[in-house]
Amino acid sequence: MRSVLLSLTLAMACSGAIITYEGHDAGARPDDPRPNSDLARSNFLAAVAAANPFTLNFESIPVQYSNSINLTTMTLFQIGTENDVNAGVTDVAGDRFLGYNTTSGGSRFLRIVPQFNIGTAGARLVFNSPVEFFGAYFTGLGSAAGNLTVEFDNGDPTGPFAFPVVGGLTGGVNYFGFTTFGAPISEVKMVLRGVFGSRDIYSIDDITTSLEARIPGEVPEPATYALMAAGLGCLAYLRRKRAQAS
Repeated sequence: MRSVLLSLTLAMACSGAIITYEGHDAGARPDDPRPNSDLARSNFLAAVAAANPFTLNFESIPVQYSNSINLTTMTLFQIGTENDVNAGVTDVAGDRFLGYNTTSGGSRFLRIVPQFNIGTAGARLVFNSPVEFFGAYFTGLGSAAGNLTVEFDNGDPTGPFAFPVVGGLTGGVNYFGFTTFGAPISEVKMVLRGVFGSRDIYSIDDITTSLEARIPGEVPEPATYALMAAGLGCLAYLRRKRAQAS
């Protein structure tokens, strides 16, 4: 069953509510259309366009399995996983049951391989500076074991929050994103809870936040330079104005 959902979660925090963007294309293979997931992502990106979003697509991240990866503006942790079935940052072809790359023209993505009977397994992103939105593709979600939730705490007294991302017997692709403008967060967890007796291998790609994730020493994207140039231009303009005024 294919579905797409845009929901307003009545969880008021400071000046804004949590708004979620969800789409699911059951059984979608790597080269199949994913209209519902892509629509959810398009709506999400439109909502955050003015906030200067950056997307982590893993293409510049070396293929590796590691419990933690320093991405300069954030750190990616794996929780309760193991180095099996091309786990971690990988460039294997992938499929609808174990997950795959979702970046157009790309090949790399993050594969989560839970340890058997671990209870909780997944990924955790800890941000160096708070963010107000997050979105990502999740592929390969099935029903083997555990229920995937996207979890965060924005300081609202009714939190912390845990939103389900539901897969199915045929795998496929989901998109899940949210905004929490006015109530920033310092981390996001994407975890399976209840992993007992079996395990559900899944993958994550195209993670969008307001921070540019890159390996240390990597040159920032041109957009970053443009922002820096704009800032320097503003400073120069203000200095000229002050000089004229004096």
